[in-house]
Amino acid sequence: MVIKHALKDKDNVLYIDLDKIVKSRRPRQFISNFADQIGYFPEFSWLNSINKMIDLGVQGFTGSKSGLSETVENQFKAMLNSTMMAIRKISLKNYDKTSKRPLVKSGIGNKINLNRNGNRSANDNSLSMSYLKEEDYLQQHPEEKPIIVIDRFLSKSDNYSFVYKEIADWAALLVSMNLAQVIFLTEDVSSLQLLADSLPNQVFKVSTLEDASTDSSREYVLNQLMNGSSSKHVDDIRNNGINTGINNKKFESGFGIPRYQLIELDDALGPIGGRMLDLQAFVRRVKSGELPKQALDEMIKQTAEQVTQIFIIRNNNLLESAQAWNIIKLLSEEEAIPYSKVYHLPLFKSNSIEVLSKLERENLIRIVKDRGVIDKIKPGKPLLRAAFNNIVNDQKIYNVLETSYLTNLIKFEVNRIKTWEDEIKGLGYAVNNKEFKTRVSHLANKISESTKVIESSEAEIKSLSKKR
Repeated sequence: MVIKHALKDKDNVLYIDLDKIVKSRRPRQFISNFADQIGYFPEFSWLNSINKMIDLGVQGFTGSKSGLSETVENQFKAMLNSTMMAIRKISLKNYDKTSKRPLVKSGIGNKINLNRNGNRSANDNSLSMSYLKEEDYLQQHPEEKPIIVIDRFLSKSDNYSFVYKEIADWAALLVSMNLAQVIFLTEDVSSLQLLADSLPNQVFKVSTLEDASTDSSREYVLNQLMNGSSSKHVDDIRNNGINTGINNKKFESGFGIPRYQLIELDDALGPIGGRMLDLQAFVRRVKSGELPKQALDEMIKQTAEQVTQIFIIRNNNLLESAQAWNIIKLLSEEEAIPYSKVYHLPLFKSNSIEVLSKLERENLIRIVKDRGVIDKIKPGKPLLRAAFNNIVNDQKIYNVLETSYLTNLIKFEVNRIKTWEDEIKGLGYAVNNKEFKTRVSHLANKISESTKVIESSEAEIKSLSKKR
């Protein structure tokens, strides 16, 4: 979308799809794929394979390597350096033509002599030529700088993971030298941290794509279900389902799509929202013969199962599981929860930002910020809220997960009490000292509050066990 629309009239655009590079199976293929993307020629990936064989032979005879072969990472860095030199050359291609500027000598006694026509006299040397520095030239002519688009930055891949750091450092160098404009396209929110590490003093301009609107989602689904129908036919169906209020009208497209009610379709699209992958999954289910409500229910169950498996059951860190469950319960009640409601929770007091950032990286939640400060927390995608409700409203699942959460809360409070008791013991010699009485009293109150939480949690666990 960025290439086709935002940059369609721009020259000197370099597009790099990192996903195609990191998913290469062999080093030779990795080098070849990257060379194709940046237009690197010639590349002798086969030569490195031969050098490796020579290296192995020499090492077998002498015990040390010949040094002929290069690692894939070193080759990658060398190609990036060559690309940067080419980018610099493109940025400065008109530098010699436009970098000269007149410089008027100033100071007491300096005069510019004009002839009768108002032109500078031939013997007047008060005006000379100077050259703009390269960085000043690029600052004044941003249109000369190439645009680098780096797509699928930090996609989930364990192969060639060094690529992301090297690309981030390379892009940071281009920006700091003012040689190019760099655009990163990513689905991973943690990418900002990696970029900030490479360019710590740079404020990034971030544009976040929101989910499609209800009308756009409905239009997309109808067009997909009625593939091949005329646009007028789509409008007729939209009018029958919405504008005329005929709730029980059914439609058969004639293209193998089963009958369904349009109002039911609209009801199903509400929880799904405008996330493209979810809309595509919904279309596939309806095309396969499921009714919209049935398709929605199955998608919610599937998403709920993924949430419980990934964030609660399979997570070996019991504290993280309890924290995730805490957020799930809150988001099942509200579309968005204020951050102030989260950082006061017992399990979030010490490291709330760290916990929330991890949950956001795993796409369970989405953090909304106001001027760089966390404002509220939303589900990672619209369908997740329906999944959260499904989990919380299932009494069996709720009892198991809530019991686990309360057990972790008890352990958390017990550890806090032990810490405070140890501090009180250390102050035992000074109990009668007025300076320490306030501190001891403060710790005693904290122990009392934590004890109440433990008692309340134990009572709730007992109540939940009776409901099973």
